[in-house]
Parts: sequence; C-alpha cells; structure tokens
Amino acid sequence: MMNFTWNIPTRLHFGKDCVQKMGIIISEYANNVLIVTGATSSKKNGSLNDVIKQLETAKIKYHILDKIKSNPRVEEVREGISIAKRENINTIIAVGGGSAIDSAKAIAAGFYYDGDVWDFYEYLVKPTKALPIVAVNTLAATGSEMNGTSVLQNQEKKVKTAIGSILLFPKDTFCDPTYTLSVPLDYTIYGMADIIAHLWEAFFGMGEATLSDKFGRAIFDEIMEYGPLLINDLTNYEYREKILYASTCALNGLTIMGKKTGDWGVHDIGHHLSLLYDVPHGASLSVVYPAWLKWLKNKSAYGITKFGLTYFNTDDPDEVITKATESLRIIHAPTKIQDLNIPNLNKEFLLQLLIKNKASGAIYQLDELDIKWIIDELFN
Repeated sequence: MMNFTWNIPTRLHFGKDCVQKMGIIISEYANNVLIVTGATSSKKNGSLNDVIKQLETAKIKYHILDKIKSNPRVEEVREGISIAKRENINTIIAVGGGSAIDSAKAIAAGFYYDGDVWDFYEYLVKPTKALPIVAVNTLAATGSEMNGTSVLQNQEKKVKTAIGSILLFPKDTFCDPTYTLSVPLDYTIYGMADIIAHLWEAFFGMGEATLSDKFGRAIFDEIMEYGPLLINDLTNYEYREKILYASTCALNGLTIMGKKTGDWGVHDIGHHLSLLYDVPHGASLSVVYPAWLKWLKNKSAYGITKFGLTYFNTDDPDEVITKATESLRIIHAPTKIQDLNIPNLNKEFLLQLLIKNKASGAIYQLDELDIKWIIDELFN
C-alpha cells in the first residue's frame, strides 16, 4: 500500500431539503456570489429557484451565468471569470451536475490569475489561490461535488483535459436527491456508467490497497442492485438517493487511498469522443471500456485477473471482459461505438487526434500502436 494523506475539505450536506439551510451556512463567508449553471435543467428541477430563495433570505447578492453546456467549454469559463472580476464576486456557486461544478472550479481559480485560465489546463502554471466554491449537485455522475478535479475542453485547440488541486474542493456541497428525480432516462444511465468507470479506473491504480478495492466493489454492487430498479422507476426517491450517494463516494478518494493514482486511460480516450462529437461523458466511457479491457488482456494478464477476482469472482480474462461488458448492459449503457449513432463519425480523424494529444493512462500507458489497436477494436 502506498503512503497517503486523505484530506477532503468539503462539508457534505446530503438529503431531502438540505439546501434549505444553505443561506445560513454559506453566509459565514459569502456575500456576493456568482451562480454557475446550465440553461434549463436547474430551472426545471427547482434547484436554481431554491438557491436564489436562500440567497435572498440571507441577503446575499447574486449574479447568474446560465450558459454551461454538458461538456463544459473554456469560453463560458472565461465569461464567468470576467463577470466575477467585474462584480467583485467572493464565492462561486455551481448549480447542476459535473459540468457546472467543473466550470465553477475553473472560474474560482481563474479569478486570481492574470493570464488565460486555459494555462492551467496546459499545465503552464498551477492555481495558487481560488475563491470559495459551493456545489449544489443535481446529477449522479462525475463526483465533482467532493473532489478537487476540474475537466474542461477547448474546441479551438481540440483538447479536453483536467486539472486537480486541493484549492478546487468545494467548501460546501449540497446533494438533495429530489433534484435528480427529473433527470431523463438516458442521462440517468450515462451517470451510472460514469460512476462505474470511476470505480474501475481507481482499481487499476498503482498500489495494493485491498480495503479501497473492497469499497469500490461495494459501490459497484450498489449500482448493480439499484440501477436497474431506478431505470424502471425514474421518480423513485429511494433509488435516486442511493445512486447519488454512490456517485459521491466513487470519486471522493474512498476507492483510491493507498494507491499512487488511478489509471484514467479510458477517460482520456472518451474525452476525445465528447470533444469531437459531443458524446455524453458517461456514454463515451461505457463504449471505450470493453475495447480497453480487451487490450489490457494482452498487456497485463495480472491486472485483468486481479480485477476479475475483485469484481466478478473469476480469474478467466475472457470471462472478466464478458462480465464487465454485461454489467454495463444491465444498466442499459452503450457498449459499442455504433450504439452512439454519431453522424459523420471519422475513425481516422479520431485516431490522429488521440495520437496528437498523446492520449494515455497513468499506469497502463498507451503508445501509437496501442491507441490504434483500441480504436480498431472500438470500431469492430
């Protein structure tokens, strides 16, 4: 097991109506805030209205940026930074899923930086200071509500990448499962696929951390038990509650403590599908995973055998791949690129962009031949 320091500087408020105490809680540090959200969902599920009521009751001044897209862009983040600086904002509130939260983190870091915020994502500089961040999470998927990672894409440069910093953990996070009741079937499925991908990529990290792996398996079992039930009963509060909590636990460090890092190679490939074709994040991961596992079978028999014993009670590599793929299908996630129905899908352009951007994993690293093998398998 690797040495580790586990520091989650986020207060998690979880459960029905938890936002109703938000005004009192954040008034300790917030008096002029920027709300970062999407154009429709936070208005539809009532979360934006509830947040505004809390701010008005607590006499906290607010401004709204409601342009965040499902695969967040640097352009909207730049606009948010401009608003925050002009209005002398002192706290950023994200209302939505991972896209809103990731954008809020970027705005919070960019507030104190004189250069372009994209410099962080090109690793030219690191954030040294950030505004406080508050997350009101309305989607069970990315886990961004309780970690310090922000993913952003740059359409002009054809790059989607991530940064991470202790500065980017939300100070307070509010998770009311009620807000997830209106999430449509497809995004409910994609969110669960995202959760599973987080668990598996943490598993493939460097280091023997058996308890962390068991935590991951327990979260996976929760998805396998309640995911199919939720798919057939989308307005069931109990099922939504269980999946939302599973999402938060899947990427808050619980499953990776004692490891150097997760692998994240599947995320890197999936990001390019989202970047080029606006594929929902979770869908891109569930499509790539079966192909990546087939590649891993040839790359590391030990890695896939260990994975199979932990998650599927088998050490046969082919059976592991079959069971992993079946588990994604159990929650109705796409597992083939054809399932995505992408118009004008260009295999060669995707391949060359992956090579240009040096897509890879942290543990199981990919060279050009590896990437080509995975893409060929992806298109079979």
